[in-house]
Amino acid sequence: MRAFSSSTYRGLKTATKALLNSFGPLKCAAPHSRIESLSCLQRFSSQHSDDTARFMPVDVALDLMAASDNTALLTYMADQLGYDLIAQPEVRGCVLSQTADQIAEGGAVIAKLARTIADGKVTADEVSDLKLMTQLDLVINGAALLKAHFRAIADTSQQAGDR
Repeated sequence: MRAFSSSTYRGLKTATKALLNSFGPLKCAAPHSRIESLSCLQRFSSQHSDDTARFMPVDVALDLMAASDNTALLTYMADQLGYDLIAQPEVRGCVLSQTADQIAEGGAVIAKLARTIADGKVTADEVSDLKLMTQLDLVINGAALLKAHFRAIADTSQQAGDR
């Protein structure tokens, strides 16, 4: 028995189609993967009954996502598994002061969220009026930037120790 419903697998085909379409004509996608056959690539996104069990191999998807910057397929899979996909920010130079500002703003957002949920409910109007989703994204992006910066520090430290 499969882990997901048939509609989930149809959605996987749809997300694959979005990835392939990001190249324009299908022939523009082929050079970016090990699959040269256009008909084979097309079958990965086909909803036709003969193709329902054919899915894009992970390595091909990875190559195509890297070439196109289209993460629709990865985002769809993460969503089906209950995850949010967050891009790792690029760290350039020292971002501590920028991150400190974001953390301060994030603290204010967290305080506002605490006040909003203190009554045990959050209404759709509160989510919209207070722009809670946008503000949560600010907190998440600030945390991702800080994590990327700390990762870069750790990597640099490790490389220095390897010398």
